[in-house]
Amino acid sequence: MLKKKKMFLKLNKKYLILIILFFSLILRLIFFSGDGLGDDPVYFAAFKNIYNGHITNSQYYYRFSYWIPLIIIWKLFGISEFTFILPVLLSSLGNIYLVYLIAKELFDFKTGIIASVLMAVNPFEVLNATLMSTDVNLSLYMLSSVYFFITAQKKYSKTRLLISALFVFLAFVNKPFGLYILPVTLLFYFRGEGLSLKNTVKYMPFLLTLLVLFLSLFIACWVLVKDPFAYINIFNDDKEPPHISRIDKYQLSIYPKQMFFRNEFGEMLHGYHFYLLLLCFLLIKKEDWKKIYPVLLWFLIIFFFVEFFPHKIKNFVPYTIQRIFRYFVIVVPPSIIFISYFWKKLMEKNKKFFYLTFILYITISVYWSYDSTRITRIAFGEVREAIKYLKTLGDVNIYSDWYFISKIDRFEVKGDYNPVLHWWIDAETPEAWKEKFLSVEEGFVVTGGPRLPYYGCYRCIPNLGKFTPPENWKLVKEFSNDLYPPWKTEPLRIWYV
Repeated sequence: MLKKKKMFLKLNKKYLILIILFFSLILRLIFFSGDGLGDDPVYFAAFKNIYNGHITNSQYYYRFSYWIPLIIIWKLFGISEFTFILPVLLSSLGNIYLVYLIAKELFDFKTGIIASVLMAVNPFEVLNATLMSTDVNLSLYMLSSVYFFITAQKKYSKTRLLISALFVFLAFVNKPFGLYILPVTLLFYFRGEGLSLKNTVKYMPFLLTLLVLFLSLFIACWVLVKDPFAYINIFNDDKEPPHISRIDKYQLSIYPKQMFFRNEFGEMLHGYHFYLLLLCFLLIKKEDWKKIYPVLLWFLIIFFFVEFFPHKIKNFVPYTIQRIFRYFVIVVPPSIIFISYFWKKLMEKNKKFFYLTFILYITISVYWSYDSTRITRIAFGEVREAIKYLKTLGDVNIYSDWYFISKIDRFEVKGDYNPVLHWWIDAETPEAWKEKFLSVEEGFVVTGGPRLPYYGCYRCIPNLGKFTPPENWKLVKEFSNDLYPPWKTEPLRIWYV
């Protein structure tokens, strides 16, 4: 009887994490945003070339730890906007599961479940899972390297050390700052072995695997492009100041503002997550330090490298990567594990109060997930609807800006199409847009509408300002009149000339 009860509890635990993963998937599908970030057309063009067997010397082609999964998905399910984002969505689910495994390994099952739920509803995690945010994939590799490292320590396993090293390498291949996870593995080394170095020989499989993988990469680069450090150098192209940003007061204020306040579009990207983090930090007691310090230091190490680490120094002035909002996807997971430890402590002290506050926090987080994905769902959704409408018209001449035309040619035309019918017009002022559009003799002109809320070139949106259409212009369709300056200052309109 006791045996059956234990087996039943084990099955329940297994199904609980599956339920959380299923809930996470549904939430991300409901809030799906899709293609629309500034680099998405470039990513797509590079990966489509690889799909067709053409590889050139570019950073997008070097990132094989990202494009191999994508090409496999395209081969299996075809090329569409959804399959373009699918590797990110799957990586997000993988990150939820890994956070569960790591928290369970470091603490216990209940902490793991709490951590997975917090990851499932974290507004920033939900947002990035619905976009072409390759750093979600990077986070998956970094979390995998940590998980296999700490489990290799628990029951010494050369195989797991080897796998951990492999994921460090794959993180680096995804983006060079994937190596930021190495100080974290070193941190867990000292957690397991103390300050003694006498057991370093046990970790030789990890170090040797890293050595072999990186040597292989450098040799391959030397053979193929005559530069053993091509993989690193390719990411430095066109990154001289001012293309990267000087570390100054403004740069250092961007992430803290994002963490605790609404962004420029009125959204709480992180909800109340970082407020809760500060509260938990204040609640640390002496007996907690031994258990929690590795996770806290993990969070602080990653945050330091993303926020403060200088990537270039010129004339004794430090410069860093631009403050890209999606980089926080590698900062959030350790902070969630840290917070989960204290939620579990609250559960042990007062179950009723825990369930009341935890359910309230989850409910609020789901709302903030809705809020954080709002502008991308609106922006990318309206463009998607306009393209679907144009598809129903058959082979017609279409004139609009580069992003709109590129999206037609990338996703919404199945089989053969005639790209000559799709005309990309480039301008930066209402007067320039009018002049170019008025030269159109026949076809459909698409103006206004929302474009690229993040990384947006708002002057590149084909806005006409105060425009009196000529007699030969007919307004065929107008989408939502709701305006969201600066990324939507005019309704999206389709004209027939």
